[in-house]
Amino acid sequence: MIARIDSQLKFRDIQEKLQEEVKLMKEKNPDFEPVLAIVQVGAREDSNVYIRMKKKVAAEVGVATKHVQLPRSLSESEILTEVQKLNEDSKIHGIIVQLPLDTDKPVDAKRITNAVSPSKDVDGICDENAGRLSHGELEGYFIACTPLGCLELIKRSGVTIKGSNASVVKDADIIVAAVGQAQMVKKDWVKPGAVVIDCGINSIKDETKKSGYRLVGDVDYDEVKDVASSITPVPGGVGPMTVIMLVKNTVYAAKLALQKSSSP
Repeated sequence: MIARIDSQLKFRDIQEKLQEEVKLMKEKNPDFEPVLAIVQVGAREDSNVYIRMKKKVAAEVGVATKHVQLPRSLSESEILTEVQKLNEDSKIHGIIVQLPLDTDKPVDAKRITNAVSPSKDVDGICDENAGRLSHGELEGYFIACTPLGCLELIKRSGVTIKGSNASVVKDADIIVAAVGQAQMVKKDWVKPGAVVIDCGINSIKDETKKSGYRLVGDVDYDEVKDVASSITPVPGGVGPMTVIMLVKNTVYAAKLALQKSSSP
């Protein structure tokens, strides 16, 4: 029988643990508050939606947010200057650059995300953090939020990773889809009993909806649910886990900052 992976239940479990962690942190350090800075260039509406979600989840855990919204007219060097200010601000523990950048002038987004200090890169995407992860260095650094969220979903669903087949063909025991193409993964691609984690989010036309469209993943859910043992829905699957992992990384960054400030 198909098991729809309930990410909301897992989300709440992680959220409650983080709330307790932050509460204890503040009790021991009354003047201390974990802070996440969200850097936005321009004002894309889809970015606004994601930022509101991040701010809401952070607030529920007890993490403060600083929304740094920059005008789209800024040059690359001006944006880099703003990021550096946050790097140097000891009250900021985590920084995320909201992508895509909404700019009037040519800006290298990779250069902007790499400008974030690795010790504050709670999105886990700068070259140093990504490189350390590739070497298996997991302590003291940050893992990118979406893959970290996927791993949490898999582990908390009782799925055994060790010994599973890692492949790009039908032999895969666990499939993580992140290709950016609506409903690309079909039933005949999937091994019976496989666990399917869908990271995609795409809009397709749907005249039955008031908006005229609906959101789907990179997996054809209606087809694949017939062969998979477990599958994440879209929306509501990986997305919430990605956000809570961002907040979890911020709490971790704040703990590291506290340890550093209290060490002789």
